[in-house]
Amino acid sequence: MKPPLIEQLRTYLQLAALSAILIQAVVFIAILVLQVPQAVFTSAPFRVGAAVAVALSVYAMRGLARDAFRDALASRHARLVGWQRRTVALGPECPRRLLVLLHVRLNRHTFDPALP
Repeated sequence: MKPPLIEQLRTYLQLAALSAILIQAVVFIAILVLQVPQAVFTSAPFRVGAAVAVALSVYAMRGLARDAFRDALASRHARLVGWQRRTVALGPECPRRLLVLLHVRLNRHTFDPALP
C-alpha cells in the first residue's frame, strides 16, 4: 500500500475509535446514573445501533472537515499548490485548522507546513 492510502485509512480508523469511545462513555453513564441493565448493551439491536452511530459520526466529521476546507480556501487561509494541486498550504491563523488538516488526511492530499 502507498503511504497516502495508509494515512487515509488510519485517519478513518481514528475517527471511528473516537466515536466508539464516546459511545462507551454514554453507556457507562447510562449504567451508573440511569441504572440501565447491562443486558441492554449486549443485545443485537444495540450492537447494530452502535455500528450505525459510528458510521454516521465518521460521515458527519468528514462533512465538517470538508466544509472547513472549503471555507479555508474561500477565505484564503488555505491554498492548493504544486503542479497536481494536491499539496495544501495552510496559514497558521486559520480558525478551523484542525478540521482542515483532517480533510487533508481523509482525502490523501499532502500537507506542506513549510509553505506560507
